[in-house]
Amino acid sequence: MGCDIHGRVEFYNCHTKTWLSGSRFGDRCYAMFAEMACVRGDGGHIPRGWPKDASQLAQIEKEEWEVDGHTYSWLTHDEMKAIVARIRKKFKADAYTYDREWLVEGQYFDAADRYGEASVLTKCRYVFFFDN
Repeated sequence: MGCDIHGRVEFYNCHTKTWLSGSRFGDRCYAMFAEMACVRGDGGHIPRGWPKDASQLAQIEKEEWEVDGHTYSWLTHDEMKAIVARIRKKFKADAYTYDREWLVEGQYFDAADRYGEASVLTKCRYVFFFDN
């Protein structure tokens, strides 16, 4: 049985001082899991726990998986981009891999960069947890 990730991109609204939920993200990629939170490998970020101010949708998803969820954490936009760059370099992502969603398409980063340019949405982070 494998380990999966459940995550959301979140954007901070400086007017309401709340985090807003963006798109879901996640695909099984153990190299990414290790880098993001030392899950299924070593050398990554130490899990930070679930943010108390998580967006409403992220919170609902977490509660749905409460019994089976583990290793709750979050990363900034810059941290996530650096991780993906390291993994791309390590695996030379120009070749097809099952990690395609993370390494080739880059859809989450494009959206986050675009939202980050808006005047109201000032920060971006990635909140996530894993299940078995």
